[in-house]
Amino acid sequence: MAEVRIACPRFVAATLASLALTTPLSAAPQGAPPAPKPTAPAAPAAAPPAAQIERPLDPNAIDRYEPKLYDVKYEVVISSFPSSDRNAAINLADTPFVLPLIMRGPFSKIDPTSLQPQLYLDNKLDTSLTSRAKLDENQELGMTFAVIPLPSFAGTTLRWNVSWRAQVWSCRINEDVLATKTWPREWPPEVREALKPQKGIESDQEFAKAIVESAVGSKLRAMSPWHAAKEIIRAVAIGFKSVNNDGWERRAQGRIIGLKMEGARESVRLARGSNHDLVAACVAALRAAEIPARPVVGFVEESRRDAGGKRRKQTLLDSWAEVFVPDAGWVPFDPEEIRGSAVRQLKVGAPWPGLGNMKDLNERVPIAWCFAPQGYSGSDFASLWGWRPLGVVNSWTLEAALQLQVTSRGKGIDDPN
Repeated sequence: MAEVRIACPRFVAATLASLALTTPLSAAPQGAPPAPKPTAPAAPAAAPPAAQIERPLDPNAIDRYEPKLYDVKYEVVISSFPSSDRNAAINLADTPFVLPLIMRGPFSKIDPTSLQPQLYLDNKLDTSLTSRAKLDENQELGMTFAVIPLPSFAGTTLRWNVSWRAQVWSCRINEDVLATKTWPREWPPEVREALKPQKGIESDQEFAKAIVESAVGSKLRAMSPWHAAKEIIRAVAIGFKSVNNDGWERRAQGRIIGLKMEGARESVRLARGSNHDLVAACVAALRAAEIPARPVVGFVEESRRDAGGKRRKQTLLDSWAEVFVPDAGWVPFDPEEIRGSAVRQLKVGAPWPGLGNMKDLNERVPIAWCFAPQGYSGSDFASLWGWRPLGVVNSWTLEAALQLQVTSRGKGIDDPN
């Protein structure tokens, strides 16, 4: 597992030995001392192929354009109240916090020199973090995990964040060219992991296969992969009787603690869910048809009216998806937009709203190709981040809230011809 240590306030390249991973948090009685350090750290999972398809393979089929720059920050505030005056509410040792990142995707890239981590221990900045934090490369679906290790802590509040600068492109496609792409003898190594199940995307189960059967029956391989993908997305969209586009779990004063999400299997069973569930179900069904697909979770800014009727911009975590077309590349799509476009009547050979032609894609800043990282536990709700906590916390009052920031920095740098 390739890793990069922070040797200064920014993530920079310097290889080192891997992080000693800890075991999940276990329940402990009130007032119990922290659990002892494990004698043998858990071995990290094998890394997937490092190579990534970083731009469209066929510019005649898929074009990215009008890049925009953004400064972004993802922050998690973990707090709890003590059960007595003698015991700390949070008592942890050797606990890593992880945020999955898309360093270079087909429609986005992160400037690695801009990555900046911070950790606050009861509101006091941990200045020693610069010698510990690192990037774990070649992780799930080729993402990079930003890792913030916590050696020890006893208190009530932990706050950590990662900030960076990203460039994001819009996308447009040529339907006729995509329709000419044929099924490959085998999928390229760079996309094979996008055929496997993921947290909340149970693509190996019967419900996903049933969607494929209802969409294309025995004609799957007789159709082009592009047209098959469109029919499968249509079948998922039709199967949802309702979609909640407010995909946030909130607490008092509007604190955001995660994504409102049941997962692909449960939302298909209920025939309803959030916009994140709709994305997960589309990806699960496409994978069940052996078409590589992946979720994309990232920042968007929305203008909403507050209680006083004034419009205010709010940064949210939204999700959309990408499907891979052989010899063309990844195509982004928003199943919620497709669902709202009289999807039953859409012709498979015609352009679909929210499928490939996404002018507003440069206003969505991707973070990760997952809802939660494999191999890490998280909060009770999918929220991108994960950890391997070791120690004792007052679980009755524990809360992990998200704080998100996006600042537009104008036009980005065009691709060379």
